[in-house]
Amino acid sequence: EFRRKGHEDLQSQSSLPSSAHVQISLILPRCFMNRCLPTLALLCSLGVAAVGANMVNTEMPLLRGKPTASNALAGKAMMPQPSSLGQIDKGLSDVADLRRPRNIAIFTTASLPWLTGTSINPLLRAIFLEKAPEGHEVTLCIPFISPDQQRALHPKNVFETPKQQEAFVRDWVQEKLGYQTNIKIEFYDAKFVDSIGSIIATGDMTECVPAHKRDVAVLEEPEHLNWFHTGNKWCDVFNFVVGVVHTKYLFYRSRDAHISPALRSAWTYGWEVLNAWVARAYCHHLIKLSDAVQDFSNAVTCNVHGVRESYRKIGLDFAKRAGPARFKKGAYYIGKVLWSKGYRELVDKMKKFKETTGINLPVDCYGAGPDLDEIKAEVARLGLDFRFMGAIDHADPSLHEYKILINPSLSDVVCTTSAEALAMGKFLLCPTHPSNEFFTAFPNTLTYDDANDADFVKQLQALIDTDPARMTEDVSYKLSWESATERFYDASAAGREEQAAYDKWLAHMHGVAAAGLKKTFGIEEQLALTPHDSQKQSAAELRKNLKETHASVKSLEDIGRKIIVGAGVLGGLSAAASSALHANSLANSAPPAPSSAEIPASPQAIRQTGGLRVPAVATQLPPESARGARELARKARELFAHTMAPASSA
Repeated sequence: EFRRKGHEDLQSQSSLPSSAHVQISLILPRCFMNRCLPTLALLCSLGVAAVGANMVNTEMPLLRGKPTASNALAGKAMMPQPSSLGQIDKGLSDVADLRRPRNIAIFTTASLPWLTGTSINPLLRAIFLEKAPEGHEVTLCIPFISPDQQRALHPKNVFETPKQQEAFVRDWVQEKLGYQTNIKIEFYDAKFVDSIGSIIATGDMTECVPAHKRDVAVLEEPEHLNWFHTGNKWCDVFNFVVGVVHTKYLFYRSRDAHISPALRSAWTYGWEVLNAWVARAYCHHLIKLSDAVQDFSNAVTCNVHGVRESYRKIGLDFAKRAGPARFKKGAYYIGKVLWSKGYRELVDKMKKFKETTGINLPVDCYGAGPDLDEIKAEVARLGLDFRFMGAIDHADPSLHEYKILINPSLSDVVCTTSAEALAMGKFLLCPTHPSNEFFTAFPNTLTYDDANDADFVKQLQALIDTDPARMTEDVSYKLSWESATERFYDASAAGREEQAAYDKWLAHMHGVAAAGLKKTFGIEEQLALTPHDSQKQSAAELRKNLKETHASVKSLEDIGRKIIVGAGVLGGLSAAASSALHANSLANSAPPAPSSAEIPASPQAIRQTGGLRVPAVATQLPPESARGARELARKARELFAHTMAPASSA
């Protein structure tokens, strides 16, 4: 009845298309029944944000970037030559100028040993910013999740404490780069939330950095970091906040298997609004790695990633080999084994190549993933010559002599493996797509029209019959992290440096709605289960203890409050009485009275009193009479008896 009447009311009162009515009428009953109040808060907040976005679409757009001078120049920054964005540096204020010594804190959503782009690239950015001649002090802030959840994400390496994980990260840097780094590594408590497949912070991430060091914040995946952020407003506590957008979240949300196909369009649009909302609310400026991601109003487009030195060395070494046939192997593909990560396109294109040319070209596939068996079965059914070689590091010597990387993926923002292949001097065959725009300026890149299978066949045949151009120092440098750091400086300087009142209003509204968002997505309870002492207790033990004590805490809440308050006062009075007695005995010996400078202002020591931890008080007091000390002690005894009696009987 609710669904029917709600649908009729919407039809009569709104100009939304009928498909939207159906989606809303299906969503609302379950939301109202399960999470009425938080959902109302969320819907109101999203509604206000959406209306605001439409109202200010021509002046301060939330979802669509206005074509400004910065955005116009931003397209040029995609090219590997020195960025045109650097021209904007003239007259730049100190706030956004990164070409001087700064305290830079980089926050990201993942950490090694989870081998994902948002764990590796922010780490490398931190390392090369710290190495830069400007003399930055760099802190990398990464999540620490419970050992139980670590076993699901990286079962071969599980850490009981953040210190152990930090040691692993530093060892990885030594192994891959050949030197140690001086960056500071801090951890924030986090939880992997299954319902959205992401790591979410459980506390205030800004607290990772001391207040006097909060200068520049680099938010890697700013939308992800802030979906459920309820802590300090980033732009209020940091002088300059720049976000780097890594991931096509709308691509993945539109294919979310947890949501019925009928609702995915509304689901995806909701995430688009939320991403734009938090990115504008919490960042002065955004850098999109490519235009493959959604539009943001305060963003420029520039690839600010590079490749490790080991890949560049391989390419330069191969350039010194004599003769045209420097590469002894043919085509390969490397990436996570998922249909959505390019395998659907790879299978379809190679099937067409076989049908058109009669050549069943061998393709070696490197990687692992959940779709491996299904993809193997499809390849066998089509009779394609694919060999699945398992997961491997792209710099492994067994991959050096491949000539062609075929990367047909459309799900990337900027594909790291494509950059690595170019750095190693290989051909790159990829579709004409915003994610590949940066690579088109390199001589060994060949693109094809994804909608035209004949174009793919033609380009692949051309690569088979030729040899890649030899790598030069100049081209190699443009793929380096040193060059990426220069582009990062330019892109950071190309945007705004202050927030408008509208942006601060968005931040305030999100702060109000964040609690409702947590409840609506059913993750509030999950986040509450991850205190930082996961170093000592597993999540399972904590959950068990919480269940066992929940009923007891409810029934003894009042008594417990009395005990805590009473014990605190008791500790203070007892310490005061003891100090007074001691001071009185000293006074009888006529010592000089202590000056006010000798009295501790706010001691932090903790004393153990009756099994309860209570704050210690000042251990020195002005001389008091023995009578006053005895009176204090008497009151302390009375308070102790009054407070502890109910607890004992309970």
